[in-house]
Amino acid sequence: MQRDQVLLAAGIAVPFLYFANLIGGGLLTPGYSHVTQMPSELGVAAAPFAALFNAGLIAVALGTLMAALGLFFGLRRLG
Repeated sequence: MQRDQVLLAAGIAVPFLYFANLIGGGLLTPGYSHVTQMPSELGVAAAPFAALFNAGLIAVALGTLMAALGLFFGLRRLG
């Protein structure tokens, strides 16, 4: 039961991680505009903190994977 709760809590954190990564990457990139540019431009090689932004996206992906596992185990336990 504890494992399922931890995994599902990761799913709750996913949108917060994503938007913190997006806003932080935008603030660290001079001249970036959330209105006129795509978020993927923060992760290109020419961006000053591309590695940091991409690491944040990896954290979002891992959180999503953990949430999927939590959902799987939780539903399996329910039958």
